[in-house]
Amino acid sequence: MNETLQRLPTGHTTFIPRGKVYRFKTLDEANKFQEECVIAGIVNNKTKIGQ
Repeated sequence: MNETLQRLPTGHTTFIPRGKVYRFKTLDEANKFQEECVIAGIVNNKTKIGQ
């Protein structure tokens, strides 16, 4: 399954910006940040594919 996901156009990214250190006070904050990054990445890719 992992190999199949890697073959998708977005399979090589987690959508989380690299090069920074992220520190969160709670797991909920970290989950919210990850969710927002994934949503933004999906929207960005959807926009690129739709053009």
